[in-house]
Amino acid sequence: MFRSLLTRTSPVAKLASTQARSIYSVNRVTLIGNAGADAEVRESKNGTQFSFFNLATHHRYKDAEGNILQKTSWHRIRSFGPVAKAMGDFVRRGDLVYVEGEIQYDMFKNQEGVDVPTTSIRVGEFKVLSPRNSRSDSSSSSQEGNESPRLEDQ
Repeated sequence: MFRSLLTRTSPVAKLASTQARSIYSVNRVTLIGNAGADAEVRESKNGTQFSFFNLATHHRYKDAEGNILQKTSWHRIRSFGPVAKAMGDFVRRGDLVYVEGEIQYDMFKNQEGVDVPTTSIRVGEFKVLSPRNSRSDSSSSSQEGNESPRLEDQ
């Protein structure tokens, strides 16, 4: 079906034919949701800064009786380096945040030594779309509308 949608002269077909050997897959996630807590910044054993927080996204739908229901999904958000520091400076509980990155699947050993699978989003870009509360911090209030700059992972 996909091939039938492409003509030989379409830009997508030209891109697909010239880059088919170098593009094998895409792992890209875009989320907009509310921060469940302030972004926490830590430093790894090798000195790299990393940050994390949980982001809530909401799906509204109608049930069979026509009642509007909402389902909330929580996503583990991680970042490293300069993006991690900026997230720690700007992301606060309740803020509406845009994140773009990739899904990562990892394993860690719990206290009993059992491998536990985890899923997270490694952020390449983020932006605080609307802070929940006004900030009194002069560094963040210097931005118009108290929004973070758009940041990309280096």
